[in-house]
Amino acid sequence: MPDSEKPFTEQLDQIRRTRDELRLKIHLAADEAREEWERAEVIWSRLQGELQRLASVSERPTKQLRAGADGLLREVAIAYGRIRAALQRPIDP
Repeated sequence: MPDSEKPFTEQLDQIRRTRDELRLKIHLAADEAREEWERAEVIWSRLQGELQRLASVSERPTKQLRAGADGLLREVAIAYGRIRAALQRPIDP
């Protein structure tokens, strides 16, 4: 039966359920993104500290120190990708 033929109260109930479902999904997505952001910020802080260490050691960083910074850079890039994906994920009605 098309929506226009459903009684108004049924349509209203369906919209209420959809609204409640969307509110929950948005809340969960926001929590997921916030938690991922907090983890990413820890990695970002470690990366910044590593970069400062690299700068203070010498103008030509050692391979070991550079490898550590490269690893942190990859970690934070992955975390930011997960945040972006969580925020762009479509919300099913």
